[in-house]
Amino acid sequence: MSANTRKREAASLFSKAERSLQDGNALECAEVAEEALEIFRGLGVDGQTASADTLRLLVEGRRQHCLQVGEDPTEVKKFAEEERRKFEEAQHRRGEALMLISLAEIALDLRKRGGQFPTLQPVEKALEIVRTLGDKRLEGIALLTLSDIHLARFALVEAKTNAESAAPCFEDLGDRVNKARAVRNI
Repeated sequence: MSANTRKREAASLFSKAERSLQDGNALECAEVAEEALEIFRGLGVDGQTASADTLRLLVEGRRQHCLQVGEDPTEVKKFAEEERRKFEEAQHRRGEALMLISLAEIALDLRKRGGQFPTLQPVEKALEIVRTLGDKRLEGIALLTLSDIHLARFALVEAKTNAESAAPCFEDLGDRVNKARAVRNI
């Protein structure tokens, strides 16, 4: 099978995983994302960026599944941290930023289960990275995650400020779902 054919197959699986997550089927999302990730990783350098995005989707599927069934997301956190270290060692800044955002979201979930308040540093580092890369969508997601952390800490002014900064990122991209999430935090 040619590399282009495998890339198309992986992209199709990625889209299916996204739809599964949007439909509330987090377990299916994680399973399909794992299939896509295997193919993207098999493509080497050609699949590097897609691997990072797929890994984020895989972690999100696993995280959401834990929320849906009431499981502790600690194993998902360990997996995301391991992948973050790999990205950092490979100097893959975008992948590192994606995992930092995922780790912050998992920390918020753990907080809801009685854990410690999440720290700001991982998301602030992710925000710095995505701004350097010029990725507006990820910038908005990082700002929105910062807003959620501030809300969890009852720092309402900071939550509002970050949400107000996130909203235009999504508006410019036509991402109504994330824009609505940002407006909710304002």
